[in-house]
Amino acid sequence: MVARQVAAFDRASINMPLYEMAYEALVFFFWRNDAEGPTSILPFLRQMASRSGASAQRYAMASAMTQEAWLTFAQHYIDGDIKHPHGSPLSIDPAPGDTWRYTETRTQDIALEPFVIHRGWVEFDCGKWAAQAQPIEGRAFRTEGERWGELPDRIDVNSGNASRYRFVGLHSGRSGTTVRLRGEQEAGCEPCGGLEAIDECLVGAWRETGGGPIEWMRKVMKDSISIPEGERRNAISIFQSDGTYMTTPVTADITSIAETSHGTLRGDGNVVAQTSGRWSGEAGRLNLCQDHLRASGTVRATSSDGMDQTFQVPMPAAPDVVTMEFSCSGSSLETRLPIPGTPEPIVTQYTRISVPGDD
Repeated sequence: MVARQVAAFDRASINMPLYEMAYEALVFFFWRNDAEGPTSILPFLRQMASRSGASAQRYAMASAMTQEAWLTFAQHYIDGDIKHPHGSPLSIDPAPGDTWRYTETRTQDIALEPFVIHRGWVEFDCGKWAAQAQPIEGRAFRTEGERWGELPDRIDVNSGNASRYRFVGLHSGRSGTTVRLRGEQEAGCEPCGGLEAIDECLVGAWRETGGGPIEWMRKVMKDSISIPEGERRNAISIFQSDGTYMTTPVTADITSIAETSHGTLRGDGNVVAQTSGRWSGEAGRLNLCQDHLRASGTVRATSSDGMDQTFQVPMPAAPDVVTMEFSCSGSSLETRLPIPGTPEPIVTQYTRISVPGDD
């Protein structure tokens, strides 16, 4: 008899609310007996709604136990950690649920219907990831054999972090909610440019101290556009020995002025950008493979004939591989990035710095 009800619960629980169950809900009461003792069963039942409508049932169940307690029950069920009152474990076989695999940056929305035990697996491809799940209530994650908790903020699969996480959700509200699971790939796993070589001189943190794209624009556009003001702040690149890189959030402010047939056109722009990805380098050639970009920016365009507009700066997709020449010493670095169609490369100078956390 018990085995049949447990099997029925396994089949129904993947999409049926607990308040719609009959005898198969025995699994829940076995858990409550184990967690709170046999004297907790009748008081719980007395709190249930006398009306059969979903709204009344949800309200009564949410009042009978906290959200945390409902989620604890779901965790014990997924773990198969519920006992018969005699002390022997129940033969529980939860359905695995969906698998949400992250091979690139994306967002997964997981709909939680009230009092349904939602379950699944979250898998991350090789590489480095930034992960976030919102809201924080009514769901939990764990790796195989570990305790339930939060999804790590940073997951480095290449360095041995777990790539697969069990998910469980049980929402005790009166209406449904959605868990938004965001995975941002900060670095992939393939060698950048097909090259595994790492020039040790480049490993470390470098602050931009001269040259750069604004100075390059001043040179190549001087006959058509003047740039009276331009500055890049906090331009730091960090090359790690595992073949990944990241930059700090770089802020660029630039003012450009051009003379047109309609008068003087002025543009005042502000951009904040941060990138990460993979790198490789040897024999004076540096490859960068951008895997992730966080950027925002606006330009205000004004003209002498009265035009005044502000618009978002478009962020073009980066090439698969950017290759530049470099020369590196212990404390200084210079890169030379060729730009198709122009004789002048973008030449940038850097100075080595230390960052918090360096040995």
